[in-house]
Amino acid sequence: MTLPIGDITVRHLEYFSAAYRAGSISRAAEALFLSQPALSRQIADLERLCGVALLHRQPAGVTPTSAGHALFQHARTVLRLVDASAEVARSVDPAPERVVVGLAPGLDPAWIGDLIRACRAAAPHAELDLVDASSTEHLRRLRDGQLDLAIVHQRPIGELNGVLLRTDPIGVALEPSLTWTFRDSVPLCELDGLRVLIHARGQLMSGHDVIVQAANEVGVHPEWRPASYVENAAACARATGAVVSVQTESTAKRLLPDWHWFPLIEPAVDLESWLVAPRDLRPTVQKTVSAMQNAMRQLQSREP
Repeated sequence: MTLPIGDITVRHLEYFSAAYRAGSISRAAEALFLSQPALSRQIADLERLCGVALLHRQPAGVTPTSAGHALFQHARTVLRLVDASAEVARSVDPAPERVVVGLAPGLDPAWIGDLIRACRAAAPHAELDLVDASSTEHLRRLRDGQLDLAIVHQRPIGELNGVLLRTDPIGVALEPSLTWTFRDSVPLCELDGLRVLIHARGQLMSGHDVIVQAANEVGVHPEWRPASYVENAAACARATGAVVSVQTESTAKRLLPDWHWFPLIEPAVDLESWLVAPRDLRPTVQKTVSAMQNAMRQLQSREP
C-alpha cells in the first residue's frame, strides 16, 4: 500500500513537535492557542499518514513511541529549514529597510557625505532617511522611538548609547568690514562688548552653553545675540546688528563665505559630535552604526 506521505504538512510537524516537547496534548494545545480536540485530531491525522503510532496516550500525558522519537528528530531539522527559508531569500536580495537618522545643525557636510557613502557600501539595503532638527529634539525623538539613530552635539544620558565621533574647534567669523589684525586665532577676551551672533540655546544647547560659560569664567561680556537658524546666519547677523558670529569653520565657510573665520583661544572651545542610538538595535541599524564608526576612524587617520 502506498501511503499519502505528500499530504504531511509543516503544520502537522509543528503540532506534533509541540506535543512531544510538552509531554501533554492539553499543555501543547494551550501553548498553541488550540482546543485539545483539534490538536488531537491533527496528531491522529499525522499518525494515519505515517501509518504508525507516534505517541503513547496515558492519563498523565503522552510519551513518544520509537517511531515518534525518530520523527521528532526529523521534524526538528525540517522546521529549522522552514524558519531559515525567508532569511535565505533575503540574503540573496535583501528588501530595502528604512533607517531614520537625525542630523543636528553645524555638522560638516563633507564628513557627513563620507559617512553616508560608507553606510551605502556596508549596508546597501539600508535606505537612509535624514531628518534635520536640534540636538535636543533628536534626543527626544530617539527616546520616543521616532529615530533609529542621530548625530548630535550633546552627550547622551540614560537609556541612550553614544559614541563621540569627533570634536571641532569653535571659532568666530568676523564681519568683513572689521579691520582686525589677528593672524591665526582670536582670544575670547577680544569679544568683550561686541555684538555676537550665537545659536539659541534651544537649538544648540551644548554649543551655546560651552561658549557662554567659557566667557563668564574669564570675565568677558559680549552682547550675545541668540538666534535659531540653519541657513540664514547672514540675515540673522544683519537683523541683530552682530559683527561676530560663533561658528565652526565648515559652517562659517558655507553660511558666511565673505566673513573671516578664526578659532577661539584663551580658552579654546570645542564642539562635540556624538553618534547616538537606543541600546537595542535592529541588525540593519547596527550595520549602519558600525559603518559610520569605521568611516570616522578612516577619516581621522587621514587628517593631519
